[in-house]
Amino acid sequence: MRSQIIVGYTDTEGGRDALELALTLAEADDGRAALTVASIWPVNPHEMVQPGVHIAYERALAADAESRLQGARDHCGDREDVSFVARGGTSPAHGLQLIAQELGAELIVVGRSHTGPVGRAFVGSVTEQTLHGAACAVAVAPKGYAGTEHRVALVAVAYDGSPESEHALAHALRIARDRGAALRLVRVVEPMPVAYGGMVDPYPFALRHSDVEDQLHAVVERIDGVPVTTAMVDGTAAHALAEQAADADLLVTGSRDFGPVGRILLGGTSSRLSRHCACPLLVVPRSTADAVAPALAADAAVAAP
Repeated sequence: MRSQIIVGYTDTEGGRDALELALTLAEADDGRAALTVASIWPVNPHEMVQPGVHIAYERALAADAESRLQGARDHCGDREDVSFVARGGTSPAHGLQLIAQELGAELIVVGRSHTGPVGRAFVGSVTEQTLHGAACAVAVAPKGYAGTEHRVALVAVAYDGSPESEHALAHALRIARDRGAALRLVRVVEPMPVAYGGMVDPYPFALRHSDVEDQLHAVVERIDGVPVTTAMVDGTAAHALAEQAADADLLVTGSRDFGPVGRILLGGTSSRLSRHCACPLLVVPRSTADAVAPALAADAAVAAP
């Protein structure tokens, strides 16, 4: 069974960026993923209007959403693996998440919202609303992604040894294998906490560089069949990850380490990356440690001769 990708489309720069990224991610060495292009029209269940007026209004909104898909149809041409749907939702994010759940999609793709300063998404935008609470991975296309050809040749992944980063690594590894891409493990060593009044802040100290190097080496030893490089960088997570992924074709990160399992809970790092990262960003839902080892083992088995 082919994997399913959902892309949120509007006839805007952000919508075209999202469609281009979805088409890029749908391509793999072993075939294409099925792609559903979705245009969401707003539904307000609490709006009190006359029934006849309400029905006419919804029909007009649905017709407008359907017409906005024409640009996507023209771009996709006669590809048989792409379908199109106009759907009502209490918000664009809610509509996309519902479609993803109904189709069992593995990925939702959105563009960067252009309602804030140039190239940056507003907090609370469609981009971040779609990320927060999603039950599948969400990819964000950077500004200006459309209009040029792309392929996934280098996948960067944020790794710190946590179960969330292990899940992100498993996801990134599958993407790299499916597309014959290289993998870059990025480990950020954040500044040590400050001691106050002779008392050490209880927040854990950053690992020493030698410990980090040993950790990255151990991870590389587990990976077969994919070219792997590592990067260890000092700094704050969002800035350092964006810098190390500047030449990558995709940056994969995990969701934050608390909140419901199987959902994306948008933390500060992934939120900032969704606004500023120069390459496409893919955030995977939170998972348990027990769900990660089998995934890595399955990937290793595929790579084994």
